[in-house]
Amino acid sequence: MHPTTSPAKRFVRPASCEGSFQACVNKRPFKVLALAGQFTLRAELEQAPDQWVWKLIVDGKVGTKRTTIGLFLDNDLKPGDHNLPGNAQIKVIYN
Repeated sequence: MHPTTSPAKRFVRPASCEGSFQACVNKRPFKVLALAGQFTLRAELEQAPDQWVWKLIVDGKVGTKRTTIGLFLDNDLKPGDHNLPGNAQIKVIYN
């Protein structure tokens, strides 16, 4: 009996996404180091527990301070530039 070998797994690069993320914190530029996104249900929303949203976690720096910004974006938010204060389609968590 001969030992069987499994074929090596080939690395498949994920599809690239067009676009950019830019932000300022207290008028200082936010330098993005990493960005992760996930399309998910917002079950904790009492008024719409089956609402799909984009969840973004962005790690970076403002000056020398490490900063993380979490964003929940409505799935029907159009691409483009958006002001965060007062925008009902964007929920921001800043740390």
